[in-house]
Amino acid sequence: MRTPPLTAPRRPTSRLLASGVMLLCLGSAEIARAADPAPAAPAAPPAPTALAVARKENVERIGKELRRLCSSPRAAKERVQIVTDLESLVALGGADAALAALEALAFDDEEIEKKVFAFVETVRDKSLVKPLAAMVTDKDTRRRFRLHAQIAHAFSAIADVAALETLAELIGSEDAHVVAAAADACAIFKAAPHAKRVEPVKRLLEVFESTWNLKESRRPEDRIPTDEAKANWEVYGASVRKGIQALSGQSQLTRPREFRDWWNDAKHAANW
Repeated sequence: MRTPPLTAPRRPTSRLLASGVMLLCLGSAEIARAADPAPAAPAAPPAPTALAVARKENVERIGKELRRLCSSPRAAKERVQIVTDLESLVALGGADAALAALEALAFDDEEIEKKVFAFVETVRDKSLVKPLAAMVTDKDTRRRFRLHAQIAHAFSAIADVAALETLAELIGSEDAHVVAAAADACAIFKAAPHAKRVEPVKRLLEVFESTWNLKESRRPEDRIPTDEAKANWEVYGASVRKGIQALSGQSQLTRPREFRDWWNDAKHAANW
């Protein structure tokens, strides 16, 4: 009896078809990759123009000159040059020019301050918040309350929620006009995140309640503090109330006791 010849087992047709399809797909992918151009490298930023370079150099030069002039004991005698430098920065425009203009605030002069803040409030750039906030606690400017009030007003123009932390500090100022300016500025931040509004509301309520209670005191020993509280209330009472109403969302409340009752219930809430 003859033994049948040995033959290789036949591969199933479906497996052969699958392998062929896979090879075709891989081949197509390779062809597609070869046909498609390589992704373009990110374009390099355009080189600054000669005009932009000259402008930047001018801003830096004027800023340094203002720092020198306004930090000098002779600043009052250099007023004409200081004003000229500020006008040059205004003409150049931009956040960097406004930042350079802040150098002029080393000179404690109301008219110069007004020129600087008119420029700052025109530019309204968020990068100005940090250097302005630093002036509130700087050893050379922490007692310049007129400047603090202007800073608060500038924050309301810039409208960056990062300013709320400094505004909360200014609410505790010993100067009534600073408190009023800070409270007015707070009122524009009613849409700020809840976490940013908590501390300013707390500070505003403390001032609102303590000033009200003291001005209403009938104790003889409180006569002088009561007179001071009445004067302060005239300056910032309405501003503080509006600030609390805006930040808390409780526009229907008006009296300190009403706000205190609300705060006792809502101070731990996730949102108002």
